[in-house]
Amino acid sequence: MKYIMLSIFSLTFIMAELHISGDARVRPRYDIKKNTDGSSTSDLYYLYRARLNMKADIGDGWFLNTKLGTNSVAGMTKMGTLSEESYTFKPSISFMEIYFGSMKDDWGFWAGAFPLKYNSGLDLHFHSDKLVDIPFALFNNSSTTGFAGYKTLMDHKLNWFLSVDNNVAENEEIIAETEVITVPGYCSNPFFNTMEACEEQGNQWTDETSFEQMIDAATMDDCDDFTLGMDMLLTFGSLSITPRLLASFGGTDTDIYPMTLGADISLPEIVGFKSGLSYHTSTKGKIGDDNHYKADHMRLSLSRPIKDGKLKFFYDIASKDADKVSFMWLSYTHTCFKGEMGEVTLSPTFRLQTGKGAGTEDFDEKYSRSKFEVTAQIKFN
Repeated sequence: MKYIMLSIFSLTFIMAELHISGDARVRPRYDIKKNTDGSSTSDLYYLYRARLNMKADIGDGWFLNTKLGTNSVAGMTKMGTLSEESYTFKPSISFMEIYFGSMKDDWGFWAGAFPLKYNSGLDLHFHSDKLVDIPFALFNNSSTTGFAGYKTLMDHKLNWFLSVDNNVAENEEIIAETEVITVPGYCSNPFFNTMEACEEQGNQWTDETSFEQMIDAATMDDCDDFTLGMDMLLTFGSLSITPRLLASFGGTDTDIYPMTLGADISLPEIVGFKSGLSYHTSTKGKIGDDNHYKADHMRLSLSRPIKDGKLKFFYDIASKDADKVSFMWLSYTHTCFKGEMGEVTLSPTFRLQTGKGAGTEDFDEKYSRSKFEVTAQIKFN
């Protein structure tokens, strides 16, 4: 077996350019949750993960990318937690990403399970039940399945993706409407209009009858659920804007889906700080529709290099209908070592969430969750 594996790897290197990279991290976290009724919980636990990336370029822009990791929240595993699948304390490995395609100077296309560059619009569109604490990065591992690519239009790059969110068996269901037709009683001699007069003259009377008749028929088609996403970077001097659209569709004619619009804005540096602002709004259906909602999300972000590291801060305010939640992130990433083969970093981080369950009956405006953590990470190229 080892000779077979060696032969396969040798053949791969000969036939295609194969690049392998990866990362691993360990994160102790102190997690505090406080509820409206005054109750609270606290937990000190330890998370870890490892990921392996492999990229093969076969020429003329054609490529295959894969990422191996653990299919869990943020790809992390909690130490001392028994796996429900393997009944061990060790994580299982899955293909977190696997996609192939072609990248040219003015266009690109790929398909499979691929990464999406994180932005708060993805949080709002796909996780309107959570809104804050980077849910798309945590629960989707910043990836989706479907098709994606880019096209250069008037010197600007239009990025797009079409995700397959839910696969169903397409079917046609006949929906028929009927009406009741009533035929009034009548005499065999049309000269007489009442039963008494008809029968007195020896004629035959037929009683009133009714029957159902189909007056309309339609078919109900059910199809897969999709989401179309598009964005484009526009630069105006030191200011850059990335407008964004996310629209879900599919299902039946009676299903409703969210649509999200917004933009990321990169502002000029202020006293050495890079700053940014984003705003997205999302609507599902119209007022009066089942599961209708209107939600929005705004983020202010700041970052600045400090000595051998980088300071990062952002603050989110989000709302769904009349309920509001917020989230704050503050971290400093210190580079312990950096070389041609990789780097080692240490990142103390503080996260604070206020409120949860916006737009639901379980909304808790006084809920808070604080996370104090330190992430040690190693990357290799």
